Amino acid sequence: MKTSSHFRLNKNQRNGMFFLILIILTLQGIYYFFSAGYMKGTSSNIPLESWSLYHDSLPIASPSNSAILYKYDPNYLDDYSGYVLGLDPDVLDRLYAYRATNAFVNSIEAFQEVTKVSDSKVLAIRSQLKFRQWSDTYRLRERQDIERPLKLTVQKQDLNAATPADLTRVLGVGAVFSKRIVKYRALLGGFVEEAQLYEVYGLDSLVVQRIIKAFEIDDLSGVRKININVASVKQLASNVYIDYDCARAIVAYRTKRGKIRDLKELTKIQGFPSEKINLIQVYLEIE
Repeated sequence: MKTSSHFRLNKNQRNGMFFLILIILTLQGIYYFFSAGYMKGTSSNIPLESWSLYHDSLPIASPSNSAILYKYDPNYLDDYSGYVLGLDPDVLDRLYAYRATNAFVNSIEAFQEVTKVSDSKVLAIRSQLKFRQWSDTYRLRERQDIERPLKLTVQKQDLNAATPADLTRVLGVGAVFSKRIVKYRALLGGFVEEAQLYEVYGLDSLVVQRIIKAFEIDDLSGVRKININVASVKQLASNVYIDYDCARAIVAYRTKRGKIRDLKELTKIQGFPSEKINLIQVYLEIE
């Protein structure tokens, strides 16, 4: 009897082997095609040595140089650098007014105290601020350099005659505050003391000090006065320091007791701000 070979394949096995070989060849062809295409697309005429030198000359990206942070000396900030740091105009106004006194900011704490900037803002910009320690000799020299021409050119103006344009010459006083000061002066009937500048809404105390150095109250003849014995409730209440309740009380007192002979009598009226009598009486008259 003739024995069959163990290596003989039937028809199904031969077909399976054929398709297996075909799949292998197809995959190899695809691999070769794409590999050759990639190398062709990336090849160039540049020698390998030149390519290596070019590659090595490229800057290496790192977190440290991804963004350049410039440092600013707070003592010499201007409007542009303040804008870059994200500081509000009122913050810069306080800093300008402080520097106008020839004082320096030497620490982040002093910077925050002078400018009143928020804690969160300080944390955000502290890495962009640099502080120098100023010696007494340098301070004296700068003060002399700044003050010498001022002594020759600066002459105090009358605050009651100042225009908005005059006021804007003071560091920290812009168009808004200059108009607000003039408007409040008109509401008062004229300034009678420099301290009334502190009553102007939003005006920083450092800026007030700067205004006082540049202006004075020289003439009170133009101050508007109210006759306490004939004024109506509305007229009396037009005074900044007298409200409607107090004005009605004054008229009632005058009606009951007759003509007021001495302005000090007003302190006897309930509701009258007696602590301001010396200021208020400048705006009143009895004849």
